[in-house]
Amino acid sequence: MSKEHKRLKKENEALKGEDKTLKENEALRENEVLKKENETLRRNEALEKKEGKALKKKNKVLEKENDVLKRKHETLNQNILQMAAERTENLKKIEEHKTMEAKLNSIIKQMQLQGRGTRKGMTVAVENDDANEDGDLD
Repeated sequence: MSKEHKRLKKENEALKGEDKTLKENEALRENEVLKKENETLRRNEALEKKEGKALKKKNKVLEKENDVLKRKHETLNQNILQMAAERTENLKKIEEHKTMEAKLNSIIKQMQLQGRGTRKGMTVAVENDDANEDGDLD
């Protein structure tokens, strides 16, 4: 073999070695990139899992608060309905009492006109009631 051939052969082997080293370095770089990507994915998954747990916890708290507010709302509605019913009943009783009072006053006046006199306390009550009818505040 000639010197030139030996030199070229050595160069060829050196280039093959460099090529092999470059390929190994490239593989190492790709491996590092993949490791970084995997680490980033793991961090993201852990963060998402943590956020998911926090959201579930917050959702449970909100659901409990919602249930409490619903119960309060239902109680308030029931109380309002009960109060309205009581008011209606009270207004009805007031009307009945007014009607009864008017009848009693009419009877008293008729008795007075017939000359049946009234007791001392009754006279004042009837006179006061006549004054109330004139300046009725209802």
